[in-house]
Amino acid sequence: MQASHPELPTFERQIAPTKLGKYIATLPDGSRERVLAAIRHAEMERGEPPFLADVYRSMSKVSSLPRPNFYDMFFAFNDVYRNDECLTNTEIDRVSLNKDLQSREGNKTKYELFSDRFHKFYPTYVLDENLVARSGPESLTMNFHQLKKLLLSKDLSKLSELDWISQQNL
Repeated sequence: MQASHPELPTFERQIAPTKLGKYIATLPDGSRERVLAAIRHAEMERGEPPFLADVYRSMSKVSSLPRPNFYDMFFAFNDVYRNDECLTNTEIDRVSLNKDLQSREGNKTKYELFSDRFHKFYPTYVLDENLVARSGPESLTMNFHQLKKLLLSKDLSKLSELDWISQQNL
């Protein structure tokens, strides 16, 4: 028996100019929808954003299908999160579909979309087709061979070549 659920919210990005994520996991049909329904159910049951373990327990309450193992549910959750379909806290252990919890100007909370969080923490990086973070054209990069040579050198005059690191808080 599939439970009926109200329409899921669509979130607006607050920081990121575009949606960065997408679905990348190969999952059984309906996995993402079951996770979203379980998030909604767990959030209504708790009256606050549920932990992922609460979402997992709710999966058997929103569908007559057998409950998947926790890792399969977690992969489906990650796909939903990377596609900006839910909010998570800073630790990514609590999740919400409540638009009022979204961090925005005038309402700073710890619940954000994937795209906003990625853009906030890594503004100069880009995601490739597999959602692997790569340095963008404005990202500071270093040559590890040159860095190793500097760090192993006993010539103290070369220390000035590392000043850019402390200036960038790296």
